[in-house]
Amino acid sequence: MRGSPSRHSLGGEARVGWGSRGGSDLFAVEGDRLTLRCFRTYSFAPDQVVSIERLGGPTWLNPGVRIVHNRKDYPRGMTFSCRGGSDEVFALLAQAGFVPRGSGPAGRSMLLTAARVLFAMLVVSTVASVLFRLLR
Repeated sequence: MRGSPSRHSLGGEARVGWGSRGGSDLFAVEGDRLTLRCFRTYSFAPDQVVSIERLGGPTWLNPGVRIVHNRKDYPRGMTFSCRGGSDEVFALLAQAGFVPRGSGPAGRSMLLTAARVLFAMLVVSTVASVLFRLLR
């Protein structure tokens, strides 16, 4: 008989897209599932995680990790930070035996959508400004 899989978790700050949430038990591995909780729970199998990367900059400035995944139904930007930094996250992953095996990131980019809206607003504003000057 198999026992239930052990749960390994960390508290800190989770960021998904434009939102963020602080608290305990936000980044967890239970069995072969990695979960990140922000305003909803995002769950990943090893083949859905391409990599877990340290965020750029000095560790004392940016103590977190980025989850690079291939789930098309989840936002692309997912990060987690905690007091122990990325070293604590990687130690938890090693202890839980979670190894990313996915290929090619494909998450939704909320930044790209926002950039398109801002670009469209800029074009409309420019055209309106030119028309207003011509009609004066």
